[in-house]
Amino acid sequence: MQLNEEVEYLQSIYPDVVSVCADSELQLIVVSDSARSRVTLDLNQYPDSFECSFVSSVLQFDIQEEIKAQLEGSLSQHVTTLIQLIQSAHDQLSSEQPVVEHTPVKQTKLFKQPVPVRYARCSPEPFFSTIRNKEIKIIRTEPLLISKSVFITVSVQVNSLEEVNEFISFINESKEFHDSTHNMAVWRVRCQNGIEEGYDEDGEKSAGSRMMFLMNKMGVVNRVAICARFWGGVLLGPGRFKIINENVKDNFILCGKELEIE
Repeated sequence: MQLNEEVEYLQSIYPDVVSVCADSELQLIVVSDSARSRVTLDLNQYPDSFECSFVSSVLQFDIQEEIKAQLEGSLSQHVTTLIQLIQSAHDQLSSEQPVVEHTPVKQTKLFKQPVPVRYARCSPEPFFSTIRNKEIKIIRTEPLLISKSVFITVSVQVNSLEEVNEFISFINESKEFHDSTHNMAVWRVRCQNGIEEGYDEDGEKSAGSRMMFLMNKMGVVNRVAICARFWGGVLLGPGRFKIINENVKDNFILCGKELEIE
């Protein structure tokens, strides 16, 4: 039962990446459309063991076997939960692909409506800023427009609760985010006495506990994330919590290998 619940949770946070083959065997399939590749994980003996296969429509067989060996070696190290297993497979698909020549895949636009001009400067590329004379690297998602509301998540690596508070203050006072309706923050930090975690809903009741649930499930530590919502005048109902969590999850994926997992 617990495994099935983990699988359902993975599908909810990785809807475009993870799929399940539920015939006679339980398998998770992690897909990379950009690389036209996929990793299949046989979980019938999980967590005691698992089998891994790699398939690509653009790579030769010997290269596929080499990548499969790399995947198995990487996935077998320091993996304690299913979410970490999937995150590791996803990272491998993103980072271990050899360079091959093929026709570029046309990318799907993130949203159908154009983002208002005021958010055009919000690039999904990481950027650097300075807090107390210390340079920090901020990961930022592309603005997501849904029913006139705009969602943007930023996150940064932290090593103390003091750095968490400094970053939250920095974002709240910045020109880009000071006029947002809500700046919802969540954090987990590895301290001397264990992991300190918490959230600040900034008036969006029940959002914080959901973001914390996501962060715990993914095992993210030493990071603070802030999801900003600029309300556009249309009520989104309970569905807004899923939007917030998916936006935070997208930010964690953008962190790539810089994301610390406990």
